[in-house]
Amino acid sequence: MATLIIEPTKKTPEINFNAEAGQLSLTGMSCSENALGFFQPIYQWLEDNASVFPEGTTFLLKLKYYNTSSAKCILELLDKVASISSKNTPITITWDIDGDDDMRESAENYSSIIDYPIEIIG
Repeated sequence: MATLIIEPTKKTPEINFNAEAGQLSLTGMSCSENALGFFQPIYQWLEDNASVFPEGTTFLLKLKYYNTSSAKCILELLDKVASISSKNTPITITWDIDGDDDMRESAENYSSIIDYPIEIIG
């Protein structure tokens, strides 16, 4: 099964999506000027692998910061995960906010917008 690994940079997060293990993670900073260009291959990977996620699949977000162009892309990413979860294997979305109240608010807002539970930890 497919694995998508994108190493982090100063402006882009680390992506570690392992379909076989059922572990998806996005960590770090997301402040690229071309956020859509960065996230597009991730969207495609999710669509290509939507039917292979095992039971118990989790998606962990742990962002230190993201800019406004990334915000829209993160929303689309979360929406795609929620959609895959409703059609295929349920996916648990967890957002590690590391004590950041702004991140807590973001996670709560995203959860409300996509109408899908996001577990908030940290």
